[in-house]
Amino acid sequence: MSDQEAIVAGSRSGDVVRAERIDFGAMADAVHTVGDQFTDLLRGLDDDDASRPVPGLTWTVGDTAAHMLTIVRRATGDRRRADSLAGLADLNEQCLGEIETRHPHELANALTDENSTLTALLGALNTDTATSMTVKLHAGVRTDVPSGLSYVLFDFLAHGHDIAIATHRAWPIDPAHAALDLHACLPVFEPWVQHSVRTGPAQRTAVTFPGDADAIVIEVGAGTYHAQNHRRTDAAEDVSEVDPTEALLGLARRTTASSPVVQRLVSWFEPI
Repeated sequence: MSDQEAIVAGSRSGDVVRAERIDFGAMADAVHTVGDQFTDLLRGLDDDDASRPVPGLTWTVGDTAAHMLTIVRRATGDRRRADSLAGLADLNEQCLGEIETRHPHELANALTDENSTLTALLGALNTDTATSMTVKLHAGVRTDVPSGLSYVLFDFLAHGHDIAIATHRAWPIDPAHAALDLHACLPVFEPWVQHSVRTGPAQRTAVTFPGDADAIVIEVGAGTYHAQNHRRTDAAEDVSEVDPTEALLGLARRTTASSPVVQRLVSWFEPI
């Protein structure tokens, strides 16, 4: 299987969950930009930073950087996927054990190579191909390429935050990147919806971000989960404007959101 076939491997039909109204070019650019930002962060670390524990995780800084390398490799050629969230935890540990180094600069070099491969793969796709072909995610979810890339971007943003906190470095998150990622990833984060929420009473919320023309309408309960992007003016009268970075880091359980709307949304999911 070629590299291009690896990233677009899948079917043009079937049960596919995708985020609507996602600009493929904007998503590809965001993954490229934040990926470079992540490798720059690693190159700025000292040797002894690799062994520092990451708050809230069982990993060190070196482990977290190595994990991020495995995430990007899943987008460029590693086709292993987990059938469940428990299986995903096992797969993450398996993949992590396959990375020998924990040195930040060596991992930065390896990530630079993988990021370059991913950029080339995405550059070879046009918008029609990226949105018509499907990729397999975890827990049986299939989606299109822009939505699938949201997993990579989410991990770059969250794990960059992890490493920065552990090493007292700066990790500025562009709100536009956080907003784009939430628009793309919430529809395909269905596996993380808590069972009690999915099977409980129907609930609904609609959120948007400052200056955003779109809103995300999320409906959950009564055995279903559905998240869809709508024009802000068409979504509903009760759309709540929230900070995208706060929402993203809240969903990742890296920070506690101050917004009651974000707190409610976060409460619907298992830690992501």
